[in-house]
Amino acid sequence: MLSEKKRNLVISNYKALLNRNLYSQSLRDYCFNRYKDGNYYSDCSSSISYAYRQAGFDFGIISTVGMYQSKKLMNVNVSIANGQIVTKDVPKLRVGDMLLYAGVDPNRAYANYVGHVEMVYSISNGRVVLSGHPSGTPRLIDMVEYNTHMFNSKTTKTKLGSRTLLCVKRFIQDDDDNINDDFDNQYWAIKLQAVLNYLHKDDKSFTKLDIDGKPGTNTLNATPTLRKASKGYLVELVQDKLVNKYGYDLGKCGKNKDGIDGEWGSKMNDAIIDFQKKYVGQTNPDGIITSGKSTWKKLLEM
Repeated sequence: MLSEKKRNLVISNYKALLNRNLYSQSLRDYCFNRYKDGNYYSDCSSSISYAYRQAGFDFGIISTVGMYQSKKLMNVNVSIANGQIVTKDVPKLRVGDMLLYAGVDPNRAYANYVGHVEMVYSISNGRVVLSGHPSGTPRLIDMVEYNTHMFNSKTTKTKLGSRTLLCVKRFIQDDDDNINDDFDNQYWAIKLQAVLNYLHKDDKSFTKLDIDGKPGTNTLNATPTLRKASKGYLVELVQDKLVNKYGYDLGKCGKNKDGIDGEWGSKMNDAIIDFQKKYVGQTNPDGIITSGKSTWKKLLEM
């Protein structure tokens, strides 16, 4: 299912809450199920969390602090000035993105005083509309208008001085049109297994890998650690996958001017960091392909 369709399912679920649910933190789990008094209840974070769960995309029913700290939600790289997302970064927003705002609780310094969340409901002709659940019922509001309101909501209870926009989080990531589904992963794995056998040829404790292009635990465990300044055929194989499977531009070196030269330079380092963040799911990518760990596992398509 394409990311746009997934996001629209979330929005269609949130639409049911508009002007219907009553605000309650203690009854927040009655978002889509009626409470015994016949009403529906939610708060800012539960209304969004449950809209995602109802659509089949569950990151947990969490608070704003949970959203701020969750490793399941990716930070969207936008710049914020005077409480507004700068103009050049607005196109980075997607429906379903979560905008987190500062609150007034001084005890939340550990989470940058986060206290409220709104969700991108629609984007049309450059105008972004947010959906959120304030103290009344869920409603829609223009993003620029709301960001202005929050930035001007001054407080002396936190060091931030206002309820300003803090960051943007995303759960459903973009589809990547650069992925080459015709890339021959099996042949790539065969080459890798053959190279690993050669590298371990003098290790008497090493169990020779079957060269079958079907990588499992033995192949994964045989991989070495690669990092910036590494050289050789293994680096060349990683570059091959980055360029020809995932569409990365590694510069105009190598015999085909495609960056595949067996030398780990700055462009490859940037590509690995982006790969770890986008495809491996590392919140703080380190640019190191550690032996037997998650980056190798993704490269092996395991």
